[in-house]
Order: sequence, then structure tokens, then C-alpha cells
Amino acid sequence: MKATILIAEADETVRKLIRTVLENARYDVLEAFDVESCLETARTEHVDVILLDCVSLDLGGMATLKRLRVGYRTADIPVLVMSGLGQYTYGFALWSSGWLVKPFRASQLLQSVERALNGWTFNQKATLPPALTAAV
Repeated sequence: MKATILIAEADETVRKLIRTVLENARYDVLEAFDVESCLETARTEHVDVILLDCVSLDLGGMATLKRLRVGYRTADIPVLVMSGLGQYTYGFALWSSGWLVKPFRASQLLQSVERALNGWTFNQKATLPPALTAAV
């Protein structure tokens, strides 16, 4: 069975490039262009990994990641955060399964997706603190 990857990225050009790489590697691909379409797709479709842009989505990546982590159907989906900022924050590292700095190579993308599919994460025991759960 092929894995399904959800690309949550506002920039259509970037989404198309990532889609091409993933489809060439024989993954099924779903796309989301904003926070609500990302959350809805993650809740209603079978998604194995989410690629989440941390800046370009309208609510911002951290808020989206928090909502994914507390969602009944989305809490266990590995999330790879993508950013052109060049550094990760503690919150992203705590609640994501990996980090990709844009621009990244196709090989880096595929390696990160494989790691996420195989259960690798920054912090296996991390959970969302109750104060943040209540705020989402």
C-alpha cells in the first residue's frame, strides 16, 4: 500500500514541485492551500504524513501544528515542518516529526518522509502541555 502525503503549503508553485517529487517516488499526494483545508483533509482522508509550511498558511504553522496535535483524528499523524527561515523553534521541534529548511533537495524531502513513515521523531515522548491544549 502506498503512503499518502498531505502537502500544506500556500505557494502553489512550491506545492507542485513537492507533489512532483513525491509522485515520482510513488507516493499518493493530497494538497491543502490554507489551514482549514489542511485540517479538514487531515481529519477526513487517510493521511500518513503531513508536510506543513510553518509560515505561509494564514493562521501560521505553529497554530496549525497545535490544532493537529490535539485533534482526535490527527494527533498521531507525523508532521514534517517546512520553513525558509533557516532555524527551528523549540515548539516545532517538540510537536513535529522533523524539519526541512527551504530550499531543500528532493533527496532530503524523500529521506525525511521515509523517516516520518518509519516512526522517527524529534522527541518520541513529547506531549502538548495542558495550557496549550486549552488555548487551541
